[in-house]
Amino acid sequence: MFTLKGYLQEARTKTSVDAELLSHLTHAKDLPHELPGPGHEHGVNLIHEFHKLRMGQPSSVVATHKVDGGASVVVGHDEKGPFVSDKHRHGRGVVARSEEEVDQHFGHAPGYAADLKNVLEHAHHIVNKGHTVQGDLLFTEHSKDQRKGQTITAHPNRLQYKIKTPAKLGIAIHTEITNGIAHKPSSKAIAQHSEVFKPNLDFDHKQHKYSPQDRKMTEQHLESAKKLIGKNPETSHLTEEHQTHFTTYMNRTTRKATTPSLEGYKTHLLEEGAKKAGTVKTEAAKAAHINKFKGMAAHVDSHKEAFENTLKINHHLSQATEHVLKGIKHSDMSTSIDNKASDTEGVVLLKKDAQRRLRPVAKLVPKEVSHQILNNPRFAKA
Repeated sequence: MFTLKGYLQEARTKTSVDAELLSHLTHAKDLPHELPGPGHEHGVNLIHEFHKLRMGQPSSVVATHKVDGGASVVVGHDEKGPFVSDKHRHGRGVVARSEEEVDQHFGHAPGYAADLKNVLEHAHHIVNKGHTVQGDLLFTEHSKDQRKGQTITAHPNRLQYKIKTPAKLGIAIHTEITNGIAHKPSSKAIAQHSEVFKPNLDFDHKQHKYSPQDRKMTEQHLESAKKLIGKNPETSHLTEEHQTHFTTYMNRTTRKATTPSLEGYKTHLLEEGAKKAGTVKTEAAKAAHINKFKGMAAHVDSHKEAFENTLKINHHLSQATEHVLKGIKHSDMSTSIDNKASDTEGVVLLKKDAQRRLRPVAKLVPKEVSHQILNNPRFAKA
């Protein structure tokens, strides 16, 4: 049995689930190809444990709502007073305790610096003394969000959030950082004040309808995935090189809303080889890149059945994810994309570590929401 501790140690380098500070979280459905071997078990089990949680049964996971917020900021209050930072600079020990220090560290982006000054002004309304938290900005006094009376339509990223609040600042607090370790915020960490809106991110199964049909389909797809894994548990075809490129390819199919296939993956590999060849000058160097990726495509052909099995497993775990997330809504916000009602961004799954802290291990996100986020027009090239 692969333990949680072992999973986190392995995932630290292979799935971007950081064992200390919160970074990128891996989709549970992608664990079989991002962490070959133990990822099979964890991909199925994590979705199944959330399925049990949705039905009110005992489960080894806890869930929190995921938010498609803006900048991920760090807010703390230590013996020197309140401070702000972001997840990248805080890891390097860089914090700002005054507007001058905000300009010093973040002045290269005036709009962002203005938002951080607003956060610093309200830091004592966000976090209690002796604690440090991390969260995604929803809106600030400087945001160009629409406000009508006490209702604000916040658009921090791809999803829009309609929120009824008189608050001047909105931030989704999802993490507490203690001695460099990221975990679920303790009850004593988050301050409460009417000037700062902090959505309730705790998942309560009683608040979300889980239809019999979705329960049935979740179980069917999980069972299909388990049968495929049992039929062909071998993962040696997913070499380290293929893990990276296969993950990139699968993400591109989500962005382009296309169905992944072996021919599509081989085409992706050959295109990557051509791109690499275009970065060098000599014919020998160009040929080396092209031949390398031709060899990777040949590896796919020689392990055709195993790669097809990987695609089938991903399909069933993707479908299980879609069904297990149906009916989930935020309790204090409504979500939309391009002014059309949409699903939420899904959930983050947490498990207890050896110190019994709830640590984030993976996420479940609806495919359409992932597609929209990956195609955010705000990030489109001109």
